[in-house]
Amino acid sequence: MNRRLIDARELRRHSKETVGFIHRLLNMQERQLGRSADTDSTISRLRELSVFPSLGREWPEILSIIEESIVPCVRFEKARRQGGLWKVEASLPAVLSEAIVNGMAAVGLQWASCPVLTELEVAVMDTLAAALGLKDDFLHSSGKGGGL
Repeated sequence: MNRRLIDARELRRHSKETVGFIHRLLNMQERQLGRSADTDSTISRLRELSVFPSLGREWPEILSIIEESIVPCVRFEKARRQGGLWKVEASLPAVLSEAIVNGMAAVGLQWASCPVLTELEVAVMDTLAAALGLKDDFLHSSGKGGGL
């Protein structure tokens, strides 16, 4: 039996739903925080609601659960750390490249599983290090694996 794990039509439909979800997240204002969300109590509540079923759920339902239960925690954490050292934002290239790598079914950026993606990552990091004016010791080509 040669069953494909990803159906192209489902991927297109659910990708549109997911991009819409991400779009809503990016347009959400910090002031829209409805409550302080405690991570531990949120996860406990999800377990009580049997959100982790033995059988799968439909993708729109999963997105709804994430939006209602997980997003308030994430938004709270970002607001709490506003102006602090931990403020993190995703870039468009980061989001899209993650989608591409996952679409290739590569097991992370590990040389053993996908040498070309690992070599691409090395080239990009060497270029970034050079653009930042870092010493050659920080380049992978120095033989020290990026200085480590």
